Amino acid sequence: MTISVNPLDLQTIFVNVFAGSIDIFAFIAIIVIAIMAARFKMNNFMFFMMVGLFSVMMGMWISWLYAFMIVVLGLGIFFIIARIIKN
Repeated sequence: MTISVNPLDLQTIFVNVFAGSIDIFAFIAIIVIAIMAARFKMNNFMFFMMVGLFSVMMGMWISWLYAFMIVVLGLGIFFIIARIIKN
């Protein structure tokens, strides 16, 4: 069985062929974001903002990412307020 894929059909390539479903793709993508943040030694705030941006972009397909985005935004606001109070 062959799958006909257009060259720039990234949803078919990454979701259907690579991961198998949108939920598995979201989990793999969050792990890849965490690995890249660790590799480039980003601080926690930048990591949370990257995951938040990913959640906003993928929220159209996956509803549980909205709840995850709320947690990430809450942690981001916490870090901002903690930094303000610390100084």
